[in-house]
Amino acid sequence: ISPMALQIVSAAELASDVILAGMNAGFADYVVPMSLSSGQFEAMCRQRAYDPLLSYVAMRDDNPAAIWLVGSRERLAYLMASATVPAARGQGLASRLFKTSKAAILAQGMVGLQSEVIATNAPARGLYAKLGFSEGRGLACYRLPAGGTDAGEVGSLQDLEDLQDHLDWPASWQ
Repeated sequence: ISPMALQIVSAAELASDVILAGMNAGFADYVVPMSLSSGQFEAMCRQRAYDPLLSYVAMRDDNPAAIWLVGSRERLAYLMASATVPAARGQGLASRLFKTSKAAILAQGMVGLQSEVIATNAPARGLYAKLGFSEGRGLACYRLPAGGTDAGEVGSLQDLEDLQDHLDWPASWQ
């Protein structure tokens, strides 16, 4: 992909199906492959307080090459998804998207940008370190068996709220 053909575009200017196509293409070979339907993408955006004015997409012609999607709550921004399609990797697109998004985040008076990354995703961890992110805490992940489970096996929401008293770091807002 030629850098001359690339444009950094505000996500606010793009249809959600274009953004979703870029996200699905970028996550197709991810540590945990992901392919969302439009309904699942809309639910994710609601859950994570997606802010299209803080989010950007690198476009080549009419195709997304990389995405940088940010949610916001109060004065804190959260990187909810960053992905680059395989053919466009290694060209600095995520860094360009970060710089553009960072300017918008600061202009909105945000005090920080958080992200979460799977510990075994060395390329992402390296990128985030290069961009100035620092590790603040470990992330606990849980897997439920396919087909659902008995609620008693997982615990109640109250159990999860009670667990908060024993954490050394507040749980993320998502």
